[in-house]
Amino acid sequence: MPNGDAVNSSRFPSLARPAAAVLALLLAGGLAPAQAVDEDVYPQHEYVGPDDDDKWQELETRLPAFPDPGQFRALPSQLPDTRLEIQLDPDSIRVDEDGVIRYLLRIQSPGGAGNLFYEGLRCETGEYRTYAYATSGDSWQRMRGADWQGLNSGGTARYRRFLHQHYFCEPTEGSLSVDEIRKRVRYGAPRFYDDP
Repeated sequence: MPNGDAVNSSRFPSLARPAAAVLALLLAGGLAPAQAVDEDVYPQHEYVGPDDDDKWQELETRLPAFPDPGQFRALPSQLPDTRLEIQLDPDSIRVDEDGVIRYLLRIQSPGGAGNLFYEGLRCETGEYRTYAYATSGDSWQRMRGADWQGLNSGGTARYRRFLHQHYFCEPTEGSLSVDEIRKRVRYGAPRFYDDP
């Protein structure tokens, strides 16, 4: 018989396997609650990319009836180095289901000549798109291949950036409601941001 506390497993062969199994279950069971607690405290997060089904899709855009020039309202502009006047038709403004604000814009010179644009603007991405324009007469010329353009692209984009910052969008909330936009056009924007 061996000395000490050592147990000869050859003398108790029927107990060795069940004891090992019970020990394994106890160890596994003892670790499972700790693991569950760890997942509760430190949950495993996986990056989930944008779903292809959730990609933004623009609605089909139909051109509006040609507007009456008397419908337009001049906006007080703080744009430097320009004498051009920005005008919007408040009744043409809509916020569609695709999140695009569509509107009629007129840019007029001090002499009275003006260009008319039917456009869309996306607050979320800071982009605009011109669907059609008119320089004279009473008919639209549809823009072919007109893509969305950034509001910082220069040129006439600064007029759209002015609309984005002062009339159409809130910096943290996206697009305003159509009623709020029309109210701002009719009665003035409540505040002006630093960068026109």
